[in-house]
Amino acid sequence: MKLSVYEKLIILVTVAFIAVVAVIYTAENMPGLPDKPKYTAVKPVFISINRATRDELMELEGIGQKTADGIIEYREKHGYFKSVDELLNVKGISRAVLEKNKSIIRV
Repeated sequence: MKLSVYEKLIILVTVAFIAVVAVIYTAENMPGLPDKPKYTAVKPVFISINRATRDELMELEGIGQKTADGIIEYREKHGYFKSVDELLNVKGISRAVLEKNKSIIRV
């Protein structure tokens, strides 16, 4: 029995598909391989206290909704922050909270 070019192509594609599925299945289920990495949300590198929204400010450690609102209110009342240390004038911002976040806060 002689196969046509079309039949040979179908057989070739089918065999290739089965081979790819087998490789993927084997790779995912091999014992001894480390677990797949768990991806988490990436925190921003820097946060500008002069432009940040409430949600962005709440990304800072120790800053909740009330404190974030306080930062925005202070900014609206007094204008842009001139230094990061000026955050200490906002109710709810302690020296400890400022120090925890100082490396990512920008004016």
